[in-house]
Amino acid sequence: MCCFASLGVVSLPPSLPSSFTQTSTAVNAQARTELVGAVLAAACVVTPAIGRRLSEANAGVNGGTLDVAGGEQVFAFSQALDDAAKADLAWGTFALLTQTNAQGAILYRSGVEGAGDGGGGGGEVVCARGSVRLPTTGTGVLPGSPASIIAALSKTVAASGVVNGAGAGVRARAESGAWSGTPAVADDGGEGGDEGAALYLQDRGAIDRAGANEWGFLPQGVESVLVQPAGVAGATRLVLVSDIPRAFSKKQRAWVAAIANKLAA
Repeated sequence: MCCFASLGVVSLPPSLPSSFTQTSTAVNAQARTELVGAVLAAACVVTPAIGRRLSEANAGVNGGTLDVAGGEQVFAFSQALDDAAKADLAWGTFALLTQTNAQGAILYRSGVEGAGDGGGGGGEVVCARGSVRLPTTGTGVLPGSPASIIAALSKTVAASGVVNGAGAGVRARAESGAWSGTPAVADDGGEGGDEGAALYLQDRGAIDRAGANEWGFLPQGVESVLVQPAGVAGATRLVLVSDIPRAFSKKQRAWVAAIANKLAA
């Protein structure tokens, strides 16, 4: 009897570690499941933001059509330019439209002698290429001669407020976060909203807040606008448009600033 009791007592300890092991394994499995669940939940929150940042970082690598809804294709120069200046602008705008997500480019210069922009700014569009909106857009009437295209765009750009520090009204409305604060290469280091700072409206919400949806030269389908000052006192303004939100990455904006200063020279 004692022998059997002894055997029973002796036989108990081996079963106890087994029970403990099973319990420990179940706890570890549950902990791993909870950890995986937490990681997946965090990924669901973070992934969209990462996707947006990656999309912006890779902006310009996909290429695509220059057509923007509500716009039409143009390629026109100011008649005041000589052949060498036209060649430089043709090269510069081609580079901008092929190496970034820009689908339209307008170069405006203030203080152009003899310019009649109708806005009192003494400036003129010296080159327009890609998708823009003209007074004739959507009417079935052809854009007309290069001279008439330049004259029409000069008036709408001057009236929009992208000249003279991007316009006091535009600047005030853009204080909600539309200003990128990205300085031009020739800038004195001012913050966003200064004359030397680029105006980057990175999505439709920013465009609407800044009142840029009223700019007569912007096609209706535009989702990103970059206004880059260049030259002495920002007298030259390079305007790029795209139908892609967040079209211009920080790296591209710096490259655009360099091109703008070259074209303004």
